[in-house]
Amino acid sequence: MLPVNCQRSQNVMADIQSGVDDGVAEVYLLQEPYIYIAFGRVCGLGNALDVYWVGDHPKAAIAVRKGSFDAIFSVEWSNECLCAVHVSRNDTLVSLYCQFADEIDQDINSIG
Repeated sequence: MLPVNCQRSQNVMADIQSGVDDGVAEVYLLQEPYIYIAFGRVCGLGNALDVYWVGDHPKAAIAVRKGSFDAIFSVEWSNECLCAVHVSRNDTLVSLYCQFADEIDQDINSIG
């Protein structure tokens, strides 16, 4: 598992895709992923990953290598700043984007 702050950069997403091709990680916890504004979707990671996010301008997303886990997206836990994916009966992966201007406790408590 690898956390990555993408800073909305298409180049960072290309680096992640290169890492996927090289087997660097099975799961990427993304903050500020690159999005294609016209479609409101996370882009630039190729076809080897299943990518999960909420909203047109997500600040958090999770990318899972296809076939590595049975991943179930948790829509009820997720929002634009938090993305949750269940990967087994008892395990949940969370990518959380914390706003520096806000109270971090509020962001952490939103995990539930």
